This record gives sequence, C-alpha cells and structure tokens, in this order.
Amino acid sequence: MKNILLVLICLAVVSCTGKKKDDVKDKAKEQANKADVNKADWGKLKQSKLKEITGAERDKILKYADPMTDGILKGFNEGNHKLYSKDFTEQLKNAMPEKVFMQTRLQITSKLGMYKSRSLYKVLKKGQYIYVLYKGVFEKDNEVKTKMIFQDIAGTHYVAGLWFITPKLAK
Repeated sequence: MKNILLVLICLAVVSCTGKKKDDVKDKAKEQANKADVNKADWGKLKQSKLKEITGAERDKILKYADPMTDGILKGFNEGNHKLYSKDFTEQLKNAMPEKVFMQTRLQITSKLGMYKSRSLYKVLKKGQYIYVLYKGVFEKDNEVKTKMIFQDIAGTHYVAGLWFITPKLAK
C-alpha cells in the first residue's frame, strides 16, 4: 500500500458559450464544492458490497474509531508523525515514514488548511475491514470526505487506511 492518501480527482467538463473561460471554470468549481456530500463519490465503495453497520454494533465500533481518528487528525494538524501513525498497521507505518508524512501533509494543508471538525456519515463492513466515513471540515473546505479503514489484528484495532477526498486536492 504505497499510496496512503488517495485523492480522487473530480473534473468538471464545461462547454464555453461566450463566457470568459475563467468565469466558467470558477462557476463549475463552485457547483462541485456545493455538491451534497451524502450523494458524493466515496471512492470505490459503491462498487463493493459493503454492509452498513447500525445501532449497538456501530456504537461499539465508534468507541475505538472516534478516538483513533481524533489522534490521527490531531497528529496531522500538529505535524506530529508519532501521534499521527501510532494506531497504524505495520504495513501502513512502513508506507508512511515521517518524510512522506511531512510532504503529504504540506500538500494537503496548502489546499485545505488545517482540520477543524467532522461528523459521522456511515459505518460499513466488508470482511475483516471496518469503513468509517466522516464528513470532514477543514479551514478551506467544509466538505472533505474522510474515509478511515480499521482492521482487527489479534484482538487489537488498527488503522489500515485513510483518505481525504475532495475536488480541492485535485487543483
């Protein structure tokens, strides 16, 4: 898993009808950013057969997923690789050494700013993996789809993947 942060690029195809090219581009970007996050593409999730988890089972998952996500996002904001990666699987830790983390963080913060908050969207399960989807709010983007993947290894929960998905990262 060499690429930890998968950035899905949303491209708006716009035909110009006598308007300035930049005006048309700005309007398309604005409309893309206002898209309802509930209907937005969460990556390849729609192609997979994932089971939605609700009720008590969801609450049990969130008891570990929320604090782990908080730690990752706090570490992200602070530029603290140790805090950011402390709950990663060994495979993810190996794929995201400190140098790669700092480079990736710089790219993301330059476009999104710092992380501010999040709200739960869904909890899904497929095989041994739990997908927790959040609607993330950053300083420069209020609709960052944040996908966390958790894995239970020998009774311990780990983060096996994470993604920030937004058209702003495509710019």
